[in-house]
Amino acid sequence: MATATKTIIQQLETKHIDWVEATRLLFNQATAFYFEIIQGHELLLELPTKQVLTELEKLTIETPNNSQPAFPLPWELPAYFRR
Repeated sequence: MATATKTIIQQLETKHIDWVEATRLLFNQATAFYFEIIQGHELLLELPTKQVLTELEKLTIETPNNSQPAFPLPWELPAYFRR
């Protein structure tokens, strides 16, 4: 059965519009970066969502156990920004 969705539109008010714009640009760049990886690894789309996140992080995030990821993320982004 279909359910209704209510959309709430709020206007962002800030004195630092340049921060908002910089964040938007960075988000768009990060999205494009991950989109290109997914296009080159379309089998990722057959995995469950949580596993896709894990695999993308293995491909892009440097860790003590993964010192040379195949596609190093060119920015230092917090996990919540990447997800």
